[in-house]
Amino acid sequence: MTKFDNVAIGHRAGRQAVTYTSAELRKNMEIFKQTGVHPELAGREATSAAAGPGLPEGDANRPHLYMDLATGSDAAKPMGTLVIEVFDDLAPSAAREFILRVTGGGAGRAGVVAYERTFIHKIVDGVRLEGGRTAMPVAGGQSAVAPGKGGGGGVPIEECRRLRHATVGVVSLSAQTSDFSITAGPAHHLDGQQQVVGRVVNLRGLELVVQLSEAEVDDLDYTPVECVMVTGCGVTSAGGTGGPGGALAAAAELRAARAAVEVERAARERGETKAETRVRLERESAELGASLKRSLADGMRN
Repeated sequence: MTKFDNVAIGHRAGRQAVTYTSAELRKNMEIFKQTGVHPELAGREATSAAAGPGLPEGDANRPHLYMDLATGSDAAKPMGTLVIEVFDDLAPSAAREFILRVTGGGAGRAGVVAYERTFIHKIVDGVRLEGGRTAMPVAGGQSAVAPGKGGGGGVPIEECRRLRHATVGVVSLSAQTSDFSITAGPAHHLDGQQQVVGRVVNLRGLELVVQLSEAEVDDLDYTPVECVMVTGCGVTSAGGTGGPGGALAAAAELRAARAAVEVERAARERGETKAETRVRLERESAELGASLKRSLADGMRN
């Protein structure tokens, strides 16, 4: 008799329970006796390995959101988009708070907190990025932050053994302030100190987190020398990163809508007609194209 003979084997896929017939259980047991590998347990191990240690298996039906990041003194240089899967089923209270802050859609524990147009204000190489402040600290000093903008509004820690700061791209909320963190590698010292609410799921986003973690910072307080801003963020419909309604498509649509609004605003300030605006945009586009060609030519010569 093996240790499996008197144990009913079953598992849960996502939130849906999956059961086996007696014939299937007997078949799996025979395979185990002959090979030493139980198909059900092997499948669980493969699923766990794919999910990563300390994190649940991915689920496209969970909420997904995005954050556009840009750098430069006026955040004029786009860096890329982070697509984040939110663990609303495992940490519902903190996940709700996170979604409210990403959308700016209502008052949470710290009042109305919106992560859009906030800064990545602290970078610890190989450990984490911290964001959520509306003002960048002065290098070597502290920024004055209004209540609810980093100065309060922490979330309670919801115990879940499947939510750990185990790898790059884990997103968590502070238990003391309204800041958020994104890990650039394992950061188990944050377990029990901050509440994990999600993870970055797109490859370019993970690469961007690692790239940012290596940015030049102030030696005293890890403030990045060049500011990094969340220029846009929002929640998408279920379905993950790609395809219609996916996070990347939603981010692109939001950028296009904001660009259109900015064009209209600039046109009103200039007193332009629609025809004049179209001519100006075509001219600016041509000038930008020529500038890029000159830059490429200069780079090839060098």
